[in-house]
Amino acid sequence: MFRCLKSGLSFSQSVEIDVPADIVWETVADLEALPRVVTMVTAYERVSGSPPVLGSRFRETRLHRDREFTLLKTVTDVKDNQETEPVGQRWLSLGINFVNPNGSDVDTINTSTLIVVRVDVKSSRLILTGAFQSGSCLDHLNNWCCYPCIKRLVSTSTAQELEDYRAAAMERHQNRNHT
Repeated sequence: MFRCLKSGLSFSQSVEIDVPADIVWETVADLEALPRVVTMVTAYERVSGSPPVLGSRFRETRLHRDREFTLLKTVTDVKDNQETEPVGQRWLSLGINFVNPNGSDVDTINTSTLIVVRVDVKSSRLILTGAFQSGSCLDHLNNWCCYPCIKRLVSTSTAQELEDYRAAAMERHQNRNHT
């Protein structure tokens, strides 16, 4: 789902994973493994704290259509116990700053939340939801392409990221079963 709001754009997509929620959560919360998990992520650098601890920060470099860009991400909310309501939901929310080529970052332009939902004992759903604020990020994206292209870019990137997490969680699960 992709919506245009007065304050920006929002998106939400999900994927079913035939893996217990604990393993999906471990995959999502292992931020240092991002370059091995998410194909678009080429580099990870911890800036402060130890993600996914609240307030910790890290730089993530992504490659899309032969263009590299860096994001400065801050953990803004994390619920990692299964006692949260609704039962079986865990989430990791990130404030995301686009880093200009000169190295400076702009105000937070995007928020993103990964939600792991326990469907049953052996399966889960991973939801990736977020929003782009109006202003600098959308202006930057509009320099690259038009609104329908932005929608397609976010939609395909989100779907690919969810698929990458699904594959990594399934691999982690298989490795555990073989040990």
